[in-house]
Amino acid sequence: MNIITLEGLKGTGKSTLVEHLKKNTSFFFAPKISKEKAVLPNFLLPFKEKYSYFNRVESSLGLKYYAGFFNILSTYSQRPLFLERGLLSLPFYAYYGYYYNSESIPLNHYDLIATEVFQTALNEYKKYNHESTFFILEVEPSIIKKRMEDRVDKIHSDTFFLDYFALCLNIKKRFENFTQKSLSSSKFIHLKNETPEDLNRNLDIIINESKN
Repeated sequence: MNIITLEGLKGTGKSTLVEHLKKNTSFFFAPKISKEKAVLPNFLLPFKEKYSYFNRVESSLGLKYYAGFFNILSTYSQRPLFLERGLLSLPFYAYYGYYYNSESIPLNHYDLIATEVFQTALNEYKKYNHESTFFILEVEPSIIKKRMEDRVDKIHSDTFFLDYFALCLNIKKRFENFTQKSLSSSKFIHLKNETPEDLNRNLDIIINESKN
């Protein structure tokens, strides 16, 4: 097993689960994906040129976050490598950028472009591993919305998430399907994460799976 990621929508409890894993295991966790100082790898440069008509192409397509993710994969040789967010989270940065930068192209056109970028990233990802495990945290939409609405200090992406909640649900489903079809040798383990009992069970599942 090479790369293990915790995936899921905002409000599904990824950060809480990571805190418990860090306290109770010796797993090596990579830093969170960041766009700061990320240099675009060669496979992303054609997108920057092709879609340069965007207001801010790197931000609108989430290219900097993709770059940050692949920078982590190329920088850290520890295996297994744990990430709090991973490949499945990247499309959300792109759609957030599309709205945040007030791009004028229709959403259905943008969907095609965002999918093109993601599928290219999927092919690039295959160079780094063949046996990834994606732990996908699942929470009922009503519970997610309540958790997000109760957050005291909301950031811009939190507000976007609540305003475009149905879109985010669709993004999650679509890009998970793309990934499962493309990475046939990887594991996709869905974990219900709504209660303290769920949390404890998920800790055991992740620890046991990571030993295999």
